[in-house]
Amino acid sequence: MTRHITIVGLLVALILALSSFALVANAFDPGGPPGGGGVPKVVTGNWEFINYQPTGGSYSPQFEINNENAQWLEMKWLFPYPTNDFSWGNSQAGSSAPVLIVDGVAYVGKNSRAIHAVDAKTGEEVYFTDEPANLWDGPAITAEYPFFQSAWGHTHALNYYRQFGDSGWLITSSQPCLLSAWNAADGSLAWQLGVEDLCGTVAQYGNPDEGIIGSLGSKGRISGQSNHPPAFSGNTMIWPIMGASGGGGRSSVKAFDMTDPSNPIELWNTWLMPDNRGTQKNWAIDACTEANGNGWYFSAPDFFETGKLAVNCTEVPDEAVENDWINMKEGTPHFGEVHTASAMSVVWGNYPIDEELGLVYIGTGDVGPYSNASYRFGPNLFGSAIVALQVDTGKIQWWFHSNPHDLWDWDCSWGGIMAKAQGTKVLIKGCKNGMAYALNAATGEPVWVWEAPTTWRTAPGTNYGMDQFGNAGEDGEACCRMTKEHMGKDWLNAPNPEPVIWNPWLAGALESDMSYNGKYIFVANYNDARWTTTGNVVDFGNQASNIQASGHPVNTTIYAVNVNTGEADWSAFIPDVGFRGGLMSTGSAVYGYAGDGNLYIFDANTGELVHKRFFGVPVSVMPTIGADSDGNHKIFVHVGGGGGFVYGNTATEGSLVALGLPDILPEVETIIQEVEVNVEKVVEIENIVEVEVEKEVVVEVEVPVETIVEKEVEIVTTEEVISPVSYVAIGLGVVLIVVAGVLFQRSKAGAT
Repeated sequence: MTRHITIVGLLVALILALSSFALVANAFDPGGPPGGGGVPKVVTGNWEFINYQPTGGSYSPQFEINNENAQWLEMKWLFPYPTNDFSWGNSQAGSSAPVLIVDGVAYVGKNSRAIHAVDAKTGEEVYFTDEPANLWDGPAITAEYPFFQSAWGHTHALNYYRQFGDSGWLITSSQPCLLSAWNAADGSLAWQLGVEDLCGTVAQYGNPDEGIIGSLGSKGRISGQSNHPPAFSGNTMIWPIMGASGGGGRSSVKAFDMTDPSNPIELWNTWLMPDNRGTQKNWAIDACTEANGNGWYFSAPDFFETGKLAVNCTEVPDEAVENDWINMKEGTPHFGEVHTASAMSVVWGNYPIDEELGLVYIGTGDVGPYSNASYRFGPNLFGSAIVALQVDTGKIQWWFHSNPHDLWDWDCSWGGIMAKAQGTKVLIKGCKNGMAYALNAATGEPVWVWEAPTTWRTAPGTNYGMDQFGNAGEDGEACCRMTKEHMGKDWLNAPNPEPVIWNPWLAGALESDMSYNGKYIFVANYNDARWTTTGNVVDFGNQASNIQASGHPVNTTIYAVNVNTGEADWSAFIPDVGFRGGLMSTGSAVYGYAGDGNLYIFDANTGELVHKRFFGVPVSVMPTIGADSDGNHKIFVHVGGGGGFVYGNTATEGSLVALGLPDILPEVETIIQEVEVNVEKVVEIENIVEVEVEKEVVVEVEVPVETIVEKEVEIVTTEEVISPVSYVAIGLGVVLIVVAGVLFQRSKAGAT
């Protein structure tokens, strides 16, 4: 019997130990990757991708810092970024990439692609490496591969891939033909891929300096701007090979088997634009057929006038889309072919993967040259568009063209979000035209399209959309309908060569990542109208120039768009400033760092301003949140540095700042007020009449007036996020209790 009692005692001790571990795991569960889609519910303490998880959303389920205590945030530490050299090309200072937090370490990807690792608890440097900034011999590469554009150090993102290597890989945004991964533990090189590994040879891509077209039909240059870090499905890596807006270059998407990074195997290559030699005149028509009719064009005039969400590609007349991308102006350079300057830019935002559907979703860069499209006819598929490709084969499953015949640099290339709307799995994308689209994840058909009511859409003189009085452009017709006439528009106010007021301008009206908390899509829309002059088309380069402020009010509005209805439930207005970078939501609060140097914190449920913290320097980078090694969450923001092209690009390196709650929160007086509401019910007297053969009896029943006192009581429901470890511990505990009971019964039986 002693032996049985000892076993029971050990089992009880084990249950208590597991229960204690479960309580710790509820508070902080480091080391686990974020959820694979939807709204994450497990508190990991980490922020491993630019948008928290590969499927987007920029939302953390933690509730330690929330809408009720965010007003007490204080600076815990400041880490000044040292100046580092960039051996090649043009590099902005500081960082444009949101901070990652992985297992108590904050990782920063600089615009030069150098990497800082900082202890999230103390603010002390763990390591710094500038090897990513100096890995390549730039002048030698451009001399050997003239189709490759010079590098630009504008690094939108840094991602962490936990599943690879001994400590996980860190990969920054990178030029299409160059890519490298770095071991998170010490910043050492994990692998690197060069021009011929990713893109190809001079024989394939040609020499634009000498007018030589390669065997792949590319006239221009592959971009020197940086793609978003790659997406992975198992060992399959998805990587766009994009041309340069205004610089030509035939764009595509590739997949590589990265089982052995030192020997990548190309699995497929899907072209996103036709052969530049003009041999694919039915490019857009064939794209509709190959997608089984799951191709959609967004026609802004139709949307504004009738509310039509999109035009299906099968409804579009052939004359409007044949000869897509081709210069149809006789007597001009490259007539009958794709002009040397015509191309789409890199992919700026994430490309989520739906593993169930086997699809990867990519928002392509803007179409160039802009703003003079005289030498590029048609909708220009698949630039400034959204495409869904099969991960296994590269086949384009569906496409949605958000901005046919883009004249304005209005791509849809910021972050995408996998969500569910009206019971349907959707991809949600925001575009620089100021629109947000919820698209059926399987077919691309729009579920809803959202337009910010505050967007001042096109002042008189341009020919896209309508102004605040409902007037179209100077020519009396808004662009662009799916007609041959509109697919041949030369520039914004053609044929007038004079400057025009342009809004949304080149940087758009929605130039930032959105956030999603399961109920709302949080969107930042802004107005910043600019005078713009359109120049003549040249061999290489864009022509929008002489861009100046118009005098129209500059402002930003933050919206909470209901994911099911596509309508805004609340909005918050920020005057006199634009917005770029991204919104982050967590703990029933929404965070945004605006161009006026303020970090704004709004209540996610109501839009009420919770707190505003002034740093004095505009930074166009999304804040993030994560936990230090003690499990204490902090908000991480850049202060100063090169946050973007506009609204926060400074010449200094800047600093990393960690904001956290004080050890002891100030006491808040809680006032509970009961309100009595008297409700009077007036009840009519009811007459009941019973009739017999000889006499009538009338029974009169009077019901008195009733007074009911109601009390208004506010009920707050808090959802506790529980770690899966807790469920395991609870389940194991139940099993152990049953086992203990059985052993105890056997011990009793043995005693008798």
